Amino acid sequence: MIQDILNRKQCFKLVCGAGNENAQEVKKLVALYSVAGCNLFDLCAKPEIVKAAKEGLKYAGIKKDRYLCVSLGIKGDPHVSKAQINQDVCVHCGACQTVCPQQAIMFKNDCFVVQSSLCIGCQRCIQQCPTHSISAVSCAKDIKEVLPELVNLGIDCVELHAIGEDDTEILN
Repeated sequence: MIQDILNRKQCFKLVCGAGNENAQEVKKLVALYSVAGCNLFDLCAKPEIVKAAKEGLKYAGIKKDRYLCVSLGIKGDPHVSKAQINQDVCVHCGACQTVCPQQAIMFKNDCFVVQSSLCIGCQRCIQQCPTHSISAVSCAKDIKEVLPELVNLGIDCVELHAIGEDDTEILN
């Protein structure tokens, strides 16, 4: 089925969903984009996100020809990284908050913090920070731990990201 869609060049993929851990937002995005004709959804490899995507399809009334793909990465892969602010170095300029497309950076208790469930790992904040107080922290998960549950939820494919810091880990 997927191969037929690809051969007919009728595949429309919602990209950059792999870092989105906000279940409500994923549900809304999947509903909206499925109605617009998207048939392949790139999702974070978390059961609650796959469930939210399924709810989005149900809400949109979509019953077939829509596929859920989870992205799995290894340590160092930007697709499974989240921003983290070093409070000892941060000068509270707010430059990071201004460029965050997900509004994941908030000013709380006199400092900027990243709400990781909203962070998609785009690293715009890292590039914008004048004091280099923001770094990317890998949130990679062991494929053997997460895949069985995701398969039981009915995912259609897995996208493996082979970008990393260690060639041995990539080969494994």
